[in-house]
Amino acid sequence: MNEKNDKNGKRRLSANEPAAKAAIIGFLAILFLIPLNMVRDIIHERAGYRHQAETGIRQSWAESQTVTGPVLAIPYTAEESYSYFDQDLQKPVRATRNVIRTRYVLPDTLEIDTTADLELRGRGLYEIPVYTATVSGTATFRFEGEAPTESEDTRPFLFFSVGDIRGIGGNVEVVADGEARPIQPGTGVQAFPSGFHAPLENPGTGEHTLRADFSFSLKGSTSLAFIPLGKDTAITIASPWPHPSFGGRYLPETREIGDDGFRAHWNTGFLATDMERRFLECTGATSCNLSNASLNVTFYQPVDIYQQALRAAKYGILFIALTFALFFLFEILKAMQVHPVQYALVGSALALFFLLLVSLSEHLAFGLSYALSAAAVAGLLGYYVSFVLRSAQWGGIFAGLVTAVYALLYAILASEDNALLMGSLFLFGMLAAIMVLTRKVDWYGRAEKAKAE
Repeated sequence: MNEKNDKNGKRRLSANEPAAKAAIIGFLAILFLIPLNMVRDIIHERAGYRHQAETGIRQSWAESQTVTGPVLAIPYTAEESYSYFDQDLQKPVRATRNVIRTRYVLPDTLEIDTTADLELRGRGLYEIPVYTATVSGTATFRFEGEAPTESEDTRPFLFFSVGDIRGIGGNVEVVADGEARPIQPGTGVQAFPSGFHAPLENPGTGEHTLRADFSFSLKGSTSLAFIPLGKDTAITIASPWPHPSFGGRYLPETREIGDDGFRAHWNTGFLATDMERRFLECTGATSCNLSNASLNVTFYQPVDIYQQALRAAKYGILFIALTFALFFLFEILKAMQVHPVQYALVGSALALFFLLLVSLSEHLAFGLSYALSAAAVAGLLGYYVSFVLRSAQWGGIFAGLVTAVYALLYAILASEDNALLMGSLFLFGMLAAIMVLTRKVDWYGRAEKAKAE
């Protein structure tokens, strides 16, 4: 008999018995949290490098763009009273003076048609989509004119605001009532510092209707947004980019998305947007941000390799625990002794999978990188286990089971909506299989019987 007893005569487990071995294996699995955390740190570091590269590309090209306009600005001369201290009279005195104020008129109707052509710009290993958009449209205004004056400061003008002025192309055109207008830099409005404006002829007093046709090119990156300023606004955005993400305050009424790109159309009205009140409140400030009232499209890349790799690494400890459980199950069923060092080597191979996945996916498609990493690790484990268990058949079975676990993890990664359900069912299935296969194992006596034989 190989049974061991303590000084009180009670039986104690040896290091080779199943319960003691299970405790050792559990301790090893917990230790592997350290290399797994190191892998996650590497993923975060690489993601940080990518963010720096993307920021550099956007700074060299142009940032995300938000288009506001056209808006009709009508300066006028108003009389205001003010107080000052008269030194001769030695008392406060009230007087009047003429000041220039501005009245803003939003479009009655606004139609914008935009086509965004995209390309990938890279820096090192990293690429992001950037676009050159052609924006064209028509706006109509109804307004009360002001009496003309000799001052150039009281001429009405149309202005357009953009998020990043560097993106404005050189082919800007504004046609007002059939007449091309000169384009000047800046919006002429303090609350909207970035953009351009087109001075108009002063039509004089009375009610007027103005039709403005416009077109310009605009460079940007990541996303393109519009502020629906018209009482009736219709905006269409089309692009050959097949991966749009629609956001902002308003979603498109219709959209068509295919491999050859997308086309989306929005319709909004004043009753839904309350834009006139929002805009007038905004122009009274030193700066204005109407982005919370925008409609936009983001040109995103469908596979974020670092986010996918990080999600996979979060399952790392589960992978190691399940593989150790399989290894331990084979050890029990074959009545063989496997050294903890051998478990540690198997765990190291499993932890290395996530590092292989990140490094390969920076150069290859994520799916292909995952398949190559999984095949390499499963093949290595199958080869190693066939010698540990002295059976090529058992090594092949072990490699097949590990491959199945990797395949299931990939399915979980690819299906975010059903990830919790799939993961829960998988864990339940694994636990059930282990319980069924070990239902007749004598956890106290198996090792002693094996030695006696």
